[in-house]
Amino acid sequence: AMNAARSARTLSAALADADAPTSIIYTPFGGADVENVTLVDGATVLSNGPIQTVETQFGTQQLPFSGASTDLSALPRIMGDVTMANDSRFSGFDVTGALTATGIVDFTVDNTVVTNPAGDAVTLGMVDGAVLDTLILSSGAGRGLLIDDANVELTDITVTSASDDGVEINNAAANRQVE
Repeated sequence: AMNAARSARTLSAALADADAPTSIIYTPFGGADVENVTLVDGATVLSNGPIQTVETQFGTQQLPFSGASTDLSALPRIMGDVTMANDSRFSGFDVTGALTATGIVDFTVDNTVVTNPAGDAVTLGMVDGAVLDTLILSSGAGRGLLIDDANVELTDITVTSASDDGVEINNAAANRQVE
């Protein structure tokens, strides 16, 4: 099921819908929202910035209007913090705030820019099955990426600036891997 976030007015309103865990929440026209966004288990939140595809009964189909900012320079903006959830995906946004994932499993963040002037840009704590792919991170008062006790697959991570470490990894627990 598709759920256009604009019809719900905000991403938070779309995520509050009872169908959010089994829906694709898509922002086909970009825009900017001032809100903290907390994903729910199973949620898929996509913007029109990167090319976005979905599986249908007719095979893989590109979502209308997607691919508007494949270089990530003009993504839809979220001015607030983003919190990930189990089995969720967050793709194609420019976040001014922190993106965090704590104590969850199997999530993906891709094609996203995170700029946090007040702390760490991305923090992963006690997570399994995390995938971070094509991220541009910066922090005015912390790290670009903090990985603390996490299994995570990293691909194409760029830290443009950080007042602390660009990437910090603290994995003291057993069975933890950063690829």
